[in-house]
Amino acid sequence: MAARGEERRLPAAVRHVLDQDYPAGIELVLAVGPSRDRTREIAGQLAAADSRITVLDNPAGEIPAGLNLAIAASRHPVIVRADARSLLPAGYVRTAVQVLRETGAVNAGGYRAAQGVTPFQQAVAWAMTSPAGVGPARYQTGGEPGPCDSVYLGAFRREPSSEPAATARATCAPRTGN
Repeated sequence: MAARGEERRLPAAVRHVLDQDYPAGIELVLAVGPSRDRTREIAGQLAAADSRITVLDNPAGEIPAGLNLAIAASRHPVIVRADARSLLPAGYVRTAVQVLRETGAVNAGGYRAAQGVTPFQQAVAWAMTSPAGVGPARYQTGGEPGPCDSVYLGAFRREPSSEPAATARATCAPRTGN
């Protein structure tokens, strides 16, 4: 999980990852970029309280650099991407990994279930999950499980796929949690 400037959101995002009911165990690698808030301090406190968390510095502060650092430091054969601004629903990891293994997809995951609290946030969330706002992509709007162009976040194998990029496939998993 790449994080920068996430002082308010990080504890909840981390809790939603660590609370997953995945039988093989959870490891969370936080790649923390330069922040003007207490993100690094909070990440350190979370790691001190739970041995499943590793904290790395992400000097570039960019999400791709942080994800690459986190993947390189992780130990498990399957990587599940989580975002510091996302709250994984219950069962997400178990379902995504199960679909990944059953289908042979390169990437398996769900759709972005954006929500908002204020009226403005709710309007933005509607636009982010509506064909009127983002087009017909199922990873944005939801739909039936099965092959799709991409997924939101997702689970993938650590080892690169031998499948050519032109034929690689993603699989949208069924909805999980709330």
